[in-house]
Amino acid sequence: MSAPTPCSACGAFTTGIDCETCGAPGSRQCPACARPFGAFDRHCTGCGHTLKYANFTNRTILRFPRRLTLAQFQYPPDRDAMRMLSKAGPLKTVSRFLQENWSEPLIAGTLEGSAIQVTKKQFPRIRRIADTCQRILDMKPTDVFIRHDGGLGASAFGSEKSRGVVLTSGLIENLNEAELRFVIGRELGHIKADHLFYLGMIKLVTDSKILQNIPFLGEGLRAFVMLFLLPWQRKSQVTADRAGLLCCQNRVTAIKSLIKMALGAKSLYDKVDIEEYLNQAQELATRRFSVKNMGEYLSGSPYVTNRVKELEEFWFSQTCYDIMTTSLHPYTPSFDCPACKAMVYPDNLEEGLMRLSCKACGAAVHVGALPCPHCGSDVEAGDVGMRERVCGGCERPFLATALLELMAPPADLYSLLGVHPEAGISEIRDAFVRVARHQRTLFARLPAYRAYRTLSDPSRRKSEDERRPYLSSLGRRLKRVPRCSECSLPVAHDFCGWCGKKREPEKPRLLSPAADSQLPSAASEPTIGPQPERPAGPIN
Repeated sequence: MSAPTPCSACGAFTTGIDCETCGAPGSRQCPACARPFGAFDRHCTGCGHTLKYANFTNRTILRFPRRLTLAQFQYPPDRDAMRMLSKAGPLKTVSRFLQENWSEPLIAGTLEGSAIQVTKKQFPRIRRIADTCQRILDMKPTDVFIRHDGGLGASAFGSEKSRGVVLTSGLIENLNEAELRFVIGRELGHIKADHLFYLGMIKLVTDSKILQNIPFLGEGLRAFVMLFLLPWQRKSQVTADRAGLLCCQNRVTAIKSLIKMALGAKSLYDKVDIEEYLNQAQELATRRFSVKNMGEYLSGSPYVTNRVKELEEFWFSQTCYDIMTTSLHPYTPSFDCPACKAMVYPDNLEEGLMRLSCKACGAAVHVGALPCPHCGSDVEAGDVGMRERVCGGCERPFLATALLELMAPPADLYSLLGVHPEAGISEIRDAFVRVARHQRTLFARLPAYRAYRTLSDPSRRKSEDERRPYLSSLGRRLKRVPRCSECSLPVAHDFCGWCGKKREPEKPRLLSPAADSQLPSAASEPTIGPQPERPAGPIN
């Protein structure tokens, strides 16, 4: 993938098919050969270039888990290491006493005296982002402070009494709203996973010159940090990254945030090729101990490339899929019936939600509010539906124009499902299942579902064919599109758009002697009669 290109509407550097700042649609062209690609292509059909960090949208519709627990997203090695550290005994008692009576009051006093606390009246945008992250992670309100620092850094502090998040001014200036959700979310993930005590223990031992100079005790503390705390800290970073990913709910946004924080400057990031940056450390991804990996073992944070790999594994895992599909979606919400406890789904958000009734028992279901898809604030529902509703937190319309465009039916239903216009009902059904399986949310499956309903009904399909007049002249003379030998998807170009496998050239057919005897001879007379007319339009 090439470096981020500036948006033609606002000039902001962005990656993806639309601008992450103003939402303006961009060009769906391969960064390597400028060939257009489709909505479901993961590889360029012309040159085979991967579209992993190019074919994605920045229009993230937030989903809100009803009850998100730590066990749902915690990194399993982190959980095992926490159980082992809980048996530290006297060392925990001494460390807790020093933190509660020395380090934590010192940090709190420094922040209150030199940093700025984020409130609804002071930096309301940052406060709104933090509230959204707290709602997604199912946490209580947490204090947020901004301190003067040009670097891109964030940290969590506190104890059992008070906890908070510290952001630098450079972080606020260089990251957009989605990236700030990832950064704030990962610090809140440290708080939710109870990492603050052990992180404070590491900071107390490494920064205190007095403890390090005590005979025997200092050497024991340094050995404990090197053998137990630092390996745990690397695992805790993976748990925090997962929490940040659940808050921003965009895989590429999370990766961009990690790279930006690693570089420390937005101007440098605008010139970075994400794919090339991640490919430079493929040798280190083997997870085998070597001299090159020594720097990771001596620090408390994994390499950025390894963190990205863990993020992608979690994003495509069944655990993350279950969290997303069982969360409350603003455009496909579900409610519990007060009588029979069945799930009730509203058919159309443009109609009044107050008239919603359970289809199982007929009881009325009262819907008071729905979460805003932009900021997470509750938007009151009424008799007229959600079209005229405006969120009081971000002052954006609930049914935004850009989201209504995404809900519009597709232009070419056959191309959306990746089937030939002469495909049968079974092929259309298999194509719909294949396309819907790779969509992370129910909202993303709506175009494919509309295409399946239209093409599976004979009358609707006839109307669709009449809308594309050149299809009526094709008849049965067209050959079927060849399929990829790797993933069985249609391949009409040089490379498969899904798996990237190069299309193999078709082998010439060899006729048998029996078929050769049935061919007309050169001396035979040509058939006299009207020849079939060739279609005038192009054949796609």
